[in-house]
Amino acid sequence: MAPLGWQASFAWKPGDPPGSPATLAFTDTGGPQIGLPTLTLIDFATGDLRRPLPEGVAVGELDWQPLEGNLAFAASPLGAIAPPETAATFALPAIYLLEPASGAMRALTQPPAGARDGLPTWTGDGQWLLYARFFESGVSEVHAVQPASGQDHVIAAGLTGECSSDGPGCPWGRWLAIEAK
Repeated sequence: MAPLGWQASFAWKPGDPPGSPATLAFTDTGGPQIGLPTLTLIDFATGDLRRPLPEGVAVGELDWQPLEGNLAFAASPLGAIAPPETAATFALPAIYLLEPASGAMRALTQPPAGARDGLPTWTGDGQWLLYARFFESGVSEVHAVQPASGQDHVIAAGLTGECSSDGPGCPWGRWLAIEAK
């Protein structure tokens, strides 16, 4: 494994039930795609390292879903994806959901051309996932998606600067108080 670096992201999932082993999810630039941040999971029960994503997919921000234990993360295709049969799953710079127990992955968001989704953050009850959509124009939006139903709502549109991916990120504390309807 390589050092986490300045753009590192990590998320800690306590054991469930309490007292059982925890899992750490983080981005690292080691492994088969040196220099490209990939998702790595450490199972503290076994000490095993797992990199569940195919080569050619860069990973950003991570957040564990409360109660369900699924992992939301931002990912973008960068170059050829191997194995090729996984390329369609990771075709967009979107938010993805990993179900660690089954290994199943799916895209939660579908950004339009010229946009990318990032900064996933679960609500306290784990029913909604807040995220930011960044447009090439520099404008961004805050969305809420409900993974169970696929409902996606725009919470705020036309934001500039405050929700920058290069800065401190979105002020999620303010958005978490808004009902996602």
